[in-house]
Amino acid sequence: MPDAVVYQASLICDFAEADRLSDALAEACAGDKAPPSVALFEDGDAWRMDIYITGAPEPDRLAPCFASAGIAYTPDMFSAVEDRDWVTESQRFLKPIKTKRFYLHGSHDAAGPDGLISLQIDAGQAFGTGHHETTRLCLEVLESLDCTPRRRILDVGTGSAVLAMAAHTLWPGADILATDIDPVAIEVARTNLAVNSIAPEGIGGIDLLVADGLAHDSIQAFGKVDLLIANILAGPLIAFADDFARVLAQAGRVLLSGLLASQVDDVLTAYSRVGLKLTARRDDGDWSALLLEHM
Repeated sequence: MPDAVVYQASLICDFAEADRLSDALAEACAGDKAPPSVALFEDGDAWRMDIYITGAPEPDRLAPCFASAGIAYTPDMFSAVEDRDWVTESQRFLKPIKTKRFYLHGSHDAAGPDGLISLQIDAGQAFGTGHHETTRLCLEVLESLDCTPRRRILDVGTGSAVLAMAAHTLWPGADILATDIDPVAIEVARTNLAVNSIAPEGIGGIDLLVADGLAHDSIQAFGKVDLLIANILAGPLIAFADDFARVLAQAGRVLLSGLLASQVDDVLTAYSRVGLKLTARRDDGDWSALLLEHM
């Protein structure tokens, strides 16, 4: 039988729309042998989202996904392309990301400069290659923290596990639990751990878990955390304020991002109500990252 044709659609949207659409596509196509792949790139003040699907587009399945993200769907938005690994190909146009202590790069890039922690992250079916401002902001906050040992770390909405891996390298031996609502993201994270020679579970590794919020039994059993990382969206950050405060150790810290600078006041109001105060803030363009601790 001939190989299935690959179809591509490119659209301009904001990050929140892209996040919703990616989640909707992953859920609708979870049982597919070849689920859709997505890649996200900055395009001026907006974002370009490239979507690749194998086989003819099915409007009955795709249209509701687009509608849930607030994006109009038209049958002619997908066109046939040469059958290649387009997500990996598009990744070649992304330059490595360098912070004070980290060097994030794709498999096609050369090794990083001496003295920096290199993490290989290729584009895949989960957000988090390090190129979004919020990921870079979180990396900068993490590398600026004092050297106090972080015994227990929880990364909520880990995506491709960039931040969990960064924490692993900064605080060797810490117990790290990385969760995501999307099973595909957890599989991508598992692959990234292997690529970077990090054990996926047990002592000295990173435990991965499919979970929505903090209600899962394994999260409850994990206990109080010294550092909680959540690079998600403002709405969920506000909704989880009570849960995050409850799971945080008395001397622990919470790193929040995925939010616009215009949303900071609403997020801080929610966390002030549960007894957490702002201790540091970083901004990059329209995006912000917040570090909080108990009052």
